[in-house]
Amino acid sequence: MSEPSNGQPSASNQVDKLPLELVELLFEHIEWNDLKSARGVCQLWAELGGNRLFVQVYFAPRPKAMECFETLTKHGRFVKTIKHLVYDDTQLAEQYLDLERFLCAIEDFHKGTLQEQKRAHIAYCSLFHEQQRIVTAEEDRTVLWRGLFRLPKLSKISVIGGPSRIPGSTWYFDKQSGPHAQDFAGTALGASFWSYHTKFAKKYHQWDASGFHNLIDVLAGLNIRPVEVHIGNWQVPIGRRLPLKMGLPLSSFRVRGSAQRGIFMELFDRVLVDVTSLNLQLDMRQRTLDQHYTSQDLETIYTSLPAMRNLSRLSIGFTHWNLHSDDSQHLFRPGSWPALTYLKVRNMEFDPDRLLKFLAGRKNTLKEIHLHGVGFSPDSNHTWEDFIVRCRPLLALQHVVLNVYQGRTNSQGRRVRHNLASEELMKLLLGTE
Repeated sequence: MSEPSNGQPSASNQVDKLPLELVELLFEHIEWNDLKSARGVCQLWAELGGNRLFVQVYFAPRPKAMECFETLTKHGRFVKTIKHLVYDDTQLAEQYLDLERFLCAIEDFHKGTLQEQKRAHIAYCSLFHEQQRIVTAEEDRTVLWRGLFRLPKLSKISVIGGPSRIPGSTWYFDKQSGPHAQDFAGTALGASFWSYHTKFAKKYHQWDASGFHNLIDVLAGLNIRPVEVHIGNWQVPIGRRLPLKMGLPLSSFRVRGSAQRGIFMELFDRVLVDVTSLNLQLDMRQRTLDQHYTSQDLETIYTSLPAMRNLSRLSIGFTHWNLHSDDSQHLFRPGSWPALTYLKVRNMEFDPDRLLKFLAGRKNTLKEIHLHGVGFSPDSNHTWEDFIVRCRPLLALQHVVLNVYQGRTNSQGRRVRHNLASEELMKLLLGTE
């Protein structure tokens, strides 16, 4: 490589003198905006930059997404670098085939003429029918199987359920809210169909579980055992530092019939057996009129999660519904996750004695705890101050984040939540006061 005109060696010449392993490490820390320029320096840098660019592949049961997925997974070089599959379980709602409901769903944007909105509706209807055709013919499962078969280094799986509402998103997504936004840009519904409008809230459609089940079936069939799994909350690596805040509908885990349920749970266990890091966020929202979730809907979670012996990092949360203490005790058993070092919990209730017993069982491994929207069961008379005093001698924590509440009875005799001064509680638990 030539030197600059001033006779000084170029930066690339100096870097080339380093061991290849160190150069590869340096490329892992180059900003995304600078990566394109770095790849243009020489053939070696182009190859190293390419390894960084094509670590992640996106899949969704839609024509454009499936075409891109097949192109990448047939490329001889990219299949050696792809480690992360993002599976989009987003389902286009049939109710938005109705023009009135479609316009109602996107009215928050207040952008575009009525003619533009109608064109967007036509595009949405076309995409909906195309996705239905793909799913009915099981083309998505076939393409997914062929592609994952060629990815020997796949170790991370993310399952997302749809784009979140991004404040300030423009009509045609000048700022995309994820890789799926490109797919929905022509429909102008990418950031709004996931939410529901109050006018039609109780008529929201039931989420179909077939997509998520297909993914688990394919992973188990190919004996792919990831070490990192994100379900319902996905960290966006390009252009955004915050994750998309969403929960995968709990109905994704619903299986009809005890025999089929047993088969699915066995496959799910096989896929999760080597997982060391799990991020599970579930949407408990009531999807149809007068239909609530039952213990059967949570059975897969109850059975599979506590059996993950290698798990060291767990983040679990629920949206639109708090998991009651009777349910949380099925997850936080004394023998669950013996190697746990990091725990983050959101929107759950606990029996304080059971929680204390669980934490004490991990006193030699647990170093970091995050509790958000967490409280004790309504019939408990324990306070968080008492709980922390009992808990502190049992743990050697390095970092704690608390956002907890205490149940109290108001003047009308109703049980209400009272948020506590978390900073003082954190200092008490860490022993810094």
